[in-house]
Amino acid sequence: MNSKNSTMIELAPHNLCTGCTSCANTCPHHAITMQADGEGFLYPAIDRNLCVECGLCTKRCPILLPEQQKNESSPKAFALWSYPDRTVSSSGGAFSAFARSVIKKGGRVWGAAFVGKLKCRHVESDSLDGLAALRGSKYVQSDLGSVFSLIKEELQQGTQVLFCGTPCQVAGLQAYLHKGYDNLLTLDLACHGVPSDAILQAYIKKLSVKKGINIDKFEFRRLNGWGKAPAVEIRGKLCPIYGIDDLYMRAFDRSALFRLSCYSCPYARIPRVGDCTIADFWGIGRHGKPFKQNVLKGVSLVLANNKRQITKKEKKPYRN
Repeated sequence: MNSKNSTMIELAPHNLCTGCTSCANTCPHHAITMQADGEGFLYPAIDRNLCVECGLCTKRCPILLPEQQKNESSPKAFALWSYPDRTVSSSGGAFSAFARSVIKKGGRVWGAAFVGKLKCRHVESDSLDGLAALRGSKYVQSDLGSVFSLIKEELQQGTQVLFCGTPCQVAGLQAYLHKGYDNLLTLDLACHGVPSDAILQAYIKKLSVKKGINIDKFEFRRLNGWGKAPAVEIRGKLCPIYGIDDLYMRAFDRSALFRLSCYSCPYARIPRVGDCTIADFWGIGRHGKPFKQNVLKGVSLVLANNKRQITKKEKKPYRN
């Protein structure tokens, strides 16, 4: 029970909370749950009957108590493409290259995937075949659930773990763990902002009605190249969406659908929060030294953000 003289626990302000779930995963009394607001974004809600006001949730909030940045202010930048993964990825296959390495060492990989009725959630894979669901762009905020606590258990067991997510999700995991693990590799994405699952579901429902079909598969970007047009599966064939039907991506590109915290994101800068940052290498070869390789199939940008990711036998980036 709460003491009459105690101070009520206050979490991050609504406009700054990223929904990272660190507080919910941290609470030892299960007093915090993630609940959707009117726009479908998940925010922590405190059950005052269960809360003992220990304050641990606020100590693990990356917004209230941001950790001192340990990464480099001048990260090493690489152009990368993975030959085994380039044709099945929406860019150069950087995520798949990292994930492949971890899985071959017996590790686990966590990333965003569509499950069930196109719900975007973070799921785990311990096989190369399982990486297929984690590949590809997902322009919507994924549900993390109890992922952080599961990752902590794996790390404590000595399992090699790769976590890939938006910078705020990576920051949330780091705040939750509250210590470094040599067997953890974090990849933060160059994020444009995140719409809510509710907005995506409403769009897909509208599109289903208009086209007179049940949409069971949706891709934000067609694989094998840098094409940005989304596609839906109709009678077993992926069909691009153009014009008025592409309202979701039009609004996304204009930053009209995002979570409030995205408009004042503290992570859209250097130093980055992850061990490495991955992104499309848009514009490569257009500025400075020409890039002679075929970029039409996609090239990934990789930033090595700390010395841990730069070995003495560092491989040099491609040079013409």
